[in-house]
Amino acid sequence: GVTTAIMGNCGVGFAPCKKEQRTFLMELMEGVEDIPFGCLSSGLQWHWESFPEFMDYLDEQSFAIDLATYIGHGAVRAYVIGKDANLSDRPGGPRKNPITHEQIEKMADVVQEAVEAGAIGFSTSRTLLHRDKNGVLVPGTLAAEEELLAIGKAVALGGGGVFEMASDFMSYDDTPHVPEDHIERLEHTGREMIWVEQISKGFGVPVSICLGIPSVLAAGVDKNGYRMVFKNVEEANADGCNVKLQVFTRPQGIQLCWASRSHPFMESPTFMQHLVEALREHRTVDINLLKRPEIKQQIINEVAELLDAEAEDDATFGLVLPTSTDEDDALFAGNFNCSVNGKGALARFFANGFDYIFKWSKEYEPMKEESAGSVAKKLGLHPLEVIYDWLCEDNGKQVVSFLFMNYHKYSLEDTTEMLLHKDSIPGLGDAGAHAGFIVDSTSHTYLLTHYVRDRVSGPKISIETAVKLHTSDPAHYFGLDDRGIIKEGFKADINVINMDELECCRPEFKFDLPKGAGRWIQESKGYDYTILTGTIVHEFGQATGNLPGRLVRNPNRGKGLPAGYKYNGITGKMSMWLSTAKLETKQMALRVLLRVLGPDNVLALGSYLAQTPLESNLEHSNL
Repeated sequence: GVTTAIMGNCGVGFAPCKKEQRTFLMELMEGVEDIPFGCLSSGLQWHWESFPEFMDYLDEQSFAIDLATYIGHGAVRAYVIGKDANLSDRPGGPRKNPITHEQIEKMADVVQEAVEAGAIGFSTSRTLLHRDKNGVLVPGTLAAEEELLAIGKAVALGGGGVFEMASDFMSYDDTPHVPEDHIERLEHTGREMIWVEQISKGFGVPVSICLGIPSVLAAGVDKNGYRMVFKNVEEANADGCNVKLQVFTRPQGIQLCWASRSHPFMESPTFMQHLVEALREHRTVDINLLKRPEIKQQIINEVAELLDAEAEDDATFGLVLPTSTDEDDALFAGNFNCSVNGKGALARFFANGFDYIFKWSKEYEPMKEESAGSVAKKLGLHPLEVIYDWLCEDNGKQVVSFLFMNYHKYSLEDTTEMLLHKDSIPGLGDAGAHAGFIVDSTSHTYLLTHYVRDRVSGPKISIETAVKLHTSDPAHYFGLDDRGIIKEGFKADINVINMDELECCRPEFKFDLPKGAGRWIQESKGYDYTILTGTIVHEFGQATGNLPGRLVRNPNRGKGLPAGYKYNGITGKMSMWLSTAKLETKQMALRVLLRVLGPDNVLALGSYLAQTPLESNLEHSNL
């Protein structure tokens, strides 16, 4: 059903890239997005160095969909700084290892050149989860405001585009989120909105920020935190900004099956000894061996011992899985938001969420009573036993889901509230990234199957709303005003859908990437025809072989400064001075409150003020 995709999110990508930096960028992609190095190195052709050359290469290709792309912070840093691209993102940040003004100017020049060549915008990551394969934060995570503002201005000078970031609003340094540093983190949150507003209002550049809610709330994360973010964005947009929050359409889940790397039994020596070779040779496990009582008990006991042992690492920074020592063996390469963890980190990660682990269901809205934790309690078992038995169902093909994001209340209540807000757009889905853990390729289909047709546990939304959310809304936000609606003169990108047959199929783990690397895939049923630029590319679930898809270059490239650019006149400059002064005053008040009331009380006050549910965007219902 997809006809246009935008790639290069979260600050990762492969252009620009000098020859000696190719390994660094592939390892960065492996660490952040769980795409094995061997798969990347054998698949990438590298017919480019500069970003304009990359765009020209894409322009020569044909696809089943149209593609647009950001330029990512990681590639920009590597191109300008080289091997020290993320030196300033180590503990101590740019205060310890500063980026020079000259380097910032060069990065800005690279970004401007990319936007002029057709990049849809710039992307970056500002979260502790995204790391390279050595556990170092990705380039730009701790970037100072000077660097971010220079890049935002460069996007504007290139003609305009979207500034996209994955952010937790708390990563002022490479340290775990702990109660002792709440003051620093809350101050950092306030400062983030200052430079965001300067980029969006001052330079006329739309800013897109990923937003989700952890199902298991960590220390310092409030259940109403998402509403606080939305209220800050509402205030910014009321002041002349254009900020949108990317919201996922359903709970985001890590998928578990025996063939994947994503289950808590990967750290069991017995599992590794008896079953890895079968996976490597036959791409499947010996389910009969797994069902043997003595093997089952041994595997469960070994993982349970890891849970009971003193933690070497609490998995705060992400996970590294047991990997092959042979870089050509892609079976166990890759990570989920890479970091260096101690023994048992993977098992503890799942153990912290036993109450949010369920058998996969197409509704993605199970009741708490159906969780591994609840079932285990009812049956008097360890949750590991329940998960183990589930994975053995359907001859070992059963899929289990850890709904680790957007399911704190065991319902879609919060997700729906965010999704229907006027300052959100659907996004944050990983269809090709985190290949061994996550598969979100049916998130748009889910809007139609669940929210429109099947939902019984809460209110539905209209089909018009669901379609608009995934078509004209994002197309307009990215300036792609030649698509997104069916109208004479627009691109003929059309889906013919059988709503009675529409279905999100159960995910499958397949080894179909280069070098035989594995990934999760998820198919949909019910799309009779998908038409791109007037040509049928899919017919009743089958690709036709037609490839009318092309590169989509930024339609604003080279057209001069965005209409909202404020720094080329005295009135605009005065407006920005007043806005910044207001934000700095607000930040000063926050600093005073944090020291007078304490961070816990300030957080509680913010939560109290954010109790009121967000208003739905009535335009979604009155088309």
